[in-house]
Amino acid sequence: GGLRNGLEVAKCIALGADMCGMAYPFLRKAADSKESLFEFANMITEELKSAMFLVGAKNIKDLKSSRYILTGYLADGASSNR
Repeated sequence: GGLRNGLEVAKCIALGADMCGMAYPFLRKAADSKESLFEFANMITEELKSAMFLVGAKNIKDLKSSRYILTGYLADGASSNR
């Protein structure tokens, strides 16, 4: 949960997530208008597709098996859990 854009969704899937939660951004757009909500959903989809294209993933399964490099606090946490 707490995701804000399609790139964050792609990152979570690449790290092994089966589902991603993104309530607040959708609720904010829904409060504006139905059109705003649909535009936002389409934007999230396009951002996810762009991220998949950049890593050469044709589908979600490919994205899940894509290679990645951890940096910063994620890398620190991963190395301490090994």
